[in-house]
Amino acid sequence: MLKRLFLHYIAEETRPMLRLAIPLVLAELGWMTMAIVDTMMVGRQAHSAEAIGAVSLGSILFASAAIFGTGLMLGLDTLVSHSYGSGDIEDCHRSMVNGLYLCLAISPVLMGIIYLFERVLRHLNIPEPVLAQAIPYLRTLNWGTFPLLAFFVFRRYLQGMNLAKPVMFALISANLVNLLVPLRASIGTLRKNVAQDIAAVMGGEDGKFKDKTTFDATFASITNGIRGRYLLSFQPKQPKPGPHSIRVRLRDPRKDLVLRARSEYWATERQP
Repeated sequence: MLKRLFLHYIAEETRPMLRLAIPLVLAELGWMTMAIVDTMMVGRQAHSAEAIGAVSLGSILFASAAIFGTGLMLGLDTLVSHSYGSGDIEDCHRSMVNGLYLCLAISPVLMGIIYLFERVLRHLNIPEPVLAQAIPYLRTLNWGTFPLLAFFVFRRYLQGMNLAKPVMFALISANLVNLLVPLRASIGTLRKNVAQDIAAVMGGEDGKFKDKTTFDATFASITNGIRGRYLLSFQPKQPKPGPHSIRVRLRDPRKDLVLRARSEYWATERQP
């Protein structure tokens, strides 16, 4: 008899528990998948090892500070669920609003801590190509501190009121956006005139042709232009490894002169 009652009790409680738990499980899987999607997208770059290292370093530092704020929001689960269970919906709303006020209070503090991480990184023995990408990435993540904390407030509020499906939808849709936007940008890049972009970066020029006649004309125009050029070179004395921008301009600009120069260059470590 007791066994039958126990099984009946379990059967009654299992369905509502799964109805609440399955969306939360999928939401947690979506949360972990975001890091996997980031690694997949970054890994397709030319210097994927440095990019993956920079993203990993920035994510760890950001999470180490942001997790303190997200941990403060865990108390909303108990407050909201107790209020919802007793039928006090107004108290659920008050808990959510107080959580948002707490986000406003601690976000500047956490952002300041994350900002200090930049100075710590500069004093560590981190390869320059990794550091050159990790710091801008960390700065970008830092601006998402308040939205991240606010998301946790809304998440605890919703799941405490037995509304877990919106949380699941938010994380799944975020993963789709995180995946599709870089893919669309990559496809758009492939459709561009890559040769023209390379020529612009390298300080050169490009020409279009449809047949042999237009090719000969374009080639002759470029060849004739070479005769009236002055070539100047630049060699940095002790460049740091990684990308560097360069700007060249005329002291006395003239309308009959055309200046072409590369906008950036990449320095490597000197071999002993």
